[in-house]
Amino acid sequence: MNLLMIRTNTSKTLCQLLLVTLLLFTTACKKEHSPEENLSTENALTTFSFKKEKNSSLLLDIQGKIVDDSVFLHTLAGTNITSLIPEFTHNGERLTVNGTVQQSGISKQDFSKHVSYQIEAENGDVHTYHVKVADTGFPTIYISTDDVPIVSKEDYVDGHITITTGLLGDVLYEGGTEIRGRGNSTWGMPKKPYRIKLTDKAGLLGMPADKSWALIANYGDQSLLRNDIAFELSRRLELAYTPRQQYVELFLNGEYQGNYTLTEHIKESKDRIQIDEDNGGFILEQDGYAYQEPVFFTTPQDVPIAVKFPDEDDITNDELNYIKNHYTAFENRLFSENFSDPNEGYQPYFDLPSFVNYYLVNEICGNTDMVWSMRMFKKSDEDQKIYTGPVWDFDLAFNNDRRIGQADAIRKLMLTNAHTPRQWMDRIAQDPAFKKMVRERWNASKEAQIKTITAYLDKQAERLVHSQLFNFHRWNVLGQNINQSWYVGTTHADYVGFVRNYLTERITWLDDVFNGSQFD
Repeated sequence: MNLLMIRTNTSKTLCQLLLVTLLLFTTACKKEHSPEENLSTENALTTFSFKKEKNSSLLLDIQGKIVDDSVFLHTLAGTNITSLIPEFTHNGERLTVNGTVQQSGISKQDFSKHVSYQIEAENGDVHTYHVKVADTGFPTIYISTDDVPIVSKEDYVDGHITITTGLLGDVLYEGGTEIRGRGNSTWGMPKKPYRIKLTDKAGLLGMPADKSWALIANYGDQSLLRNDIAFELSRRLELAYTPRQQYVELFLNGEYQGNYTLTEHIKESKDRIQIDEDNGGFILEQDGYAYQEPVFFTTPQDVPIAVKFPDEDDITNDELNYIKNHYTAFENRLFSENFSDPNEGYQPYFDLPSFVNYYLVNEICGNTDMVWSMRMFKKSDEDQKIYTGPVWDFDLAFNNDRRIGQADAIRKLMLTNAHTPRQWMDRIAQDPAFKKMVRERWNASKEAQIKTITAYLDKQAERLVHSQLFNFHRWNVLGQNINQSWYVGTTHADYVGFVRNYLTERITWLDDVFNGSQFD
């Protein structure tokens, strides 16, 4: 009996020992072969780019922007993206495309198709990134002249124009055109502005149909925004007509020319300046360059006037004399003793509200060329008044003209500091009606239309982020003074910030001026 009990106890003890040993072995195996709690979960893509040295189809290096599970890259329309080699970094174990391991700077992909990169962590978790290559966000204009150079502002060259959208170049418009140079001082700059005349009237990029268009280079404006902001202010202050424009990328005879604005050429039209062509309507420009124009005259007060319509080929001597006589009558009233009388003075010949709106746009922007180049029109014989507008040419605005100062120019009125010819401006500024109307128009518009212009600037600057890289690769002018500029930045964002700060400070200062004693 005792022997049986001893054997039974011994068996129990052996079983217990065997169970403990088995548990210890199992635990040891788990610790040695399944350390899941120590495996990394990191599987993030940290950088992604295309380098020009590895991709001959690219104009410059392209840095990707990683947003959540997407990678965005931008290049010019027409770029061959079917065999690009990316460079990338990540913190995972390996990176694959469709199960094939990818090597940074070596593995090619066709990015005209959807490409997804999978990054696997040590613990097996996979993070998928979708790479999206797009254009700069602006339409592209291709003009071909069969390599015939454009060397004149007078003589057109025959050509063909194609306008596309998207990276793959979906055609929006295609047709015949003529092209020549345009501009005064800007024609002498390396990045040329152009005038184009389509063979057939067409609406381009959402703008009303016409044959006549301008390609504005904005070479002297490293923000690329000055004309855009000024034209937007003109629309907000409700000038009768403001030229419509759209940013584009321009290729001429296969060579990239940079970021331009396709802009409506100023002319008579139901969608542009509305005048009665057959009943005393005309378009003129008070123009410091009038002496270079085919049809011009000077007024009794020695103001140079260029005749823009009727055209030089159509205007008769009678029409020119009619225009001269009308301006002489206006000037005689303006410089008369009782010039400020609303009935006996200049106002029956001159629309003061349109001039006030024109003045405010130019004053806000600090345009030193406000009266050096001032466009005007008369609608018809039924309306004897001369109307001011549209606005045009703000390359020297927003403190971009060192001739009137530098940082201190923010607090200088164009009313007293804009370049000549100033005869009319100086006289109108003496009229109490002008001062009263400026103050009233300012106070009625400043909150909703004027102070909010910086938000529009920010939106447009964001749209330019990708295009400006290619523009300033083509034209290496960041950090250089052009024409009359004095400010020097190092990046496009610097120049945008300069314009933004100018607007913010100037609007605050003008509010005090227009509500101060000078405009009582």
